[in-house]
Amino acid sequence: MEVKILNRGLELTSNSYLLIDDDNHGLLIDCGNYLSIKDEISRLAKLDGVIVTHAHYDHIRGLNDLKKDYLDCPIYFHDVNVPYFEDPYYNLSKFIDEIEPVSVLYDKKSLNEGKIKIGNFDLEIIYTPGHSLDGISILWKNNLFTGDFLFYNTVGRIDLPTSNLKDLTNSLTKIIPYLKDGVIIYPGHGKECKKETLVKINPYIIATIGDKNV
Repeated sequence: MEVKILNRGLELTSNSYLLIDDDNHGLLIDCGNYLSIKDEISRLAKLDGVIVTHAHYDHIRGLNDLKKDYLDCPIYFHDVNVPYFEDPYYNLSKFIDEIEPVSVLYDKKSLNEGKIKIGNFDLEIIYTPGHSLDGISILWKNNLFTGDFLFYNTVGRIDLPTSNLKDLTNSLTKIIPYLKDGVIIYPGHGKECKKETLVKINPYIIATIGDKNV
């Protein structure tokens, strides 16, 4: 089993992560640019689904192209983000002229907080709003995918539609129990880091931990 990091560093897109199980089945987390990763996905025995961490254009703009090749591939997202896929204000595509509107409301699967199994992937969905109302983090084994809620040295912006500082603060508190030794944090942009690094250099995590022994 492995995690492949895709799309890192591409302009106007997010990190995508491809989870691969022992049967060469894959699960994609976010799809900002499908054309750059389609060859990697084509090597799979099967693509079991795509999970969207939140519906900002740089995390979903590749879904239209992906669905042309994988029509039956389900798209998973938190239940609260139904209105945001196609609304150019909420998904931010109206601010980027060259981004075509996202229209991918077919084969959608709603996620709620808690444990879920997709194919052979045993996951835990953690509702982490703040950067956006629909934000989720995803735990797979010792891998924690945080979208734009949490980066290795900062947190996500809170000046966007549906952003909320109180929600972000609550999400930081919620995520602390998941920061176990050996856990690797994979954010929506930038580099990944181990929990041991995160708790030393991220000022928001440090402030949230306080005197707790994490």
